[in-house]
Amino acid sequence: MIKIENIQLNGGIDAVSSKSMAHRYLICSALSDFSSLLYIPNISDDIKMTIDCLKKLGADIKIDGRILKVIPINIDKLKKINEVLKFDMGESGTTFRFMLPVITSLLDRCEFVGRGRLPQRPIKELVDIIKKSGCLISSDKLPFKITNKFRFNNVDIRGDISSQYISGLLLCAPMQNEDVRIDIISKLESKPYVDMTIDVMKKYGIEIVQEKKSYFISKNNKYTNKGISDIIQKIEGDWSNVAFFLVAGAIGSKQVEIKGLNLNSVQGDMKILEILKKIGAKVDIDINSGVVKISKHTLEPTEIDICDIPDLLPILTVLASACIGKTRFYNISRLRLKESDRIKSSVDMINSLGGIATEEENSLVIEGKGYLKGGEVSSYNDHRIAMSATIASIICENPVILDEENAVNKSYVNFYEDFEKLGGRYVIIDRK
Repeated sequence: MIKIENIQLNGGIDAVSSKSMAHRYLICSALSDFSSLLYIPNISDDIKMTIDCLKKLGADIKIDGRILKVIPINIDKLKKINEVLKFDMGESGTTFRFMLPVITSLLDRCEFVGRGRLPQRPIKELVDIIKKSGCLISSDKLPFKITNKFRFNNVDIRGDISSQYISGLLLCAPMQNEDVRIDIISKLESKPYVDMTIDVMKKYGIEIVQEKKSYFISKNNKYTNKGISDIIQKIEGDWSNVAFFLVAGAIGSKQVEIKGLNLNSVQGDMKILEILKKIGAKVDIDINSGVVKISKHTLEPTEIDICDIPDLLPILTVLASACIGKTRFYNISRLRLKESDRIKSSVDMINSLGGIATEEENSLVIEGKGYLKGGEVSSYNDHRIAMSATIASIICENPVILDEENAVNKSYVNFYEDFEKLGGRYVIIDRK
């Protein structure tokens, strides 16, 4: 538990590496034909889970400071394994939904376990697809064992539950040794995350033909990084995580500067810049240097569609509380399925800090007063709630008492270091 003071943040920090991109680069590197060098200075708990899974498959991943050298999986060695390998997903939904189809495409027998809310998070649609291919699965939720390899060519899947299902199927498609077609049979939500997967796969030589609601990968595709194996690939900055400090600049009295961002990124959460402009913050961008500067101007309430940017909702409720008037967030239903029920945890966070947040049908409404009172709030062991509550201290009249603050390690290990670099102050306290 920590006590966070009401301090205005000011200054500059480097953007943390994109967790979402790091997952994808690591998997593609491990499935490739030559070793890869990845610059990932911030290795979160979720990334560690993906690294551990790839190591168990036989990839050799060596960490030298901020550089990871990934020596690919030896498929021939995997074929000779007689034991049932157990893979721990931790609490990482991304690791689970990406690695489930990848691992089952490589192994005849395997076991999956997980912790926290992960066993309750959606996986059924992906499990059903794997079952239809002839795999035997001991349960519809974690923990479970799988027998027989996952093989498919044409598959129909809903796109309104988790875009990670589609990314997982895309990642394992080149291992099917036949043409693969993935058809989306509903609206595709969080499409930018699928675009990220395709972007990284293309860097590793995979050609994906996109139609309006389908993806096609021919059987001739193989992962390769031939010719670039000795080039360090820098994982771009994480728009989901820098959003917290960008909002800090928008709601505080001083400017915040973030360096090392890709202003041409396919990350959907780059939309935070558009939202900050719309709501009235001052946004200065240098495309060439990748520097973004944010400061407060006249903040006005608005309406925001959360469909493609679900990870931004918690910090946007803090931004809305700094406005005066009604801000409405809509298309939010899938947020119940995250590390916490993020609709409930976001509403509870704002109300616990003296704000006014209410849930309506598929929407969340903030009646902004321009400030919050402060008080005690739980992170629900959700990294994005923990970071949002910390930033909320900027507009609080009294300190914020935050429980389970270490949840930030799931995606942003150095969050509190960066918070302090910008002038933030907190102390660790014991509950008595």
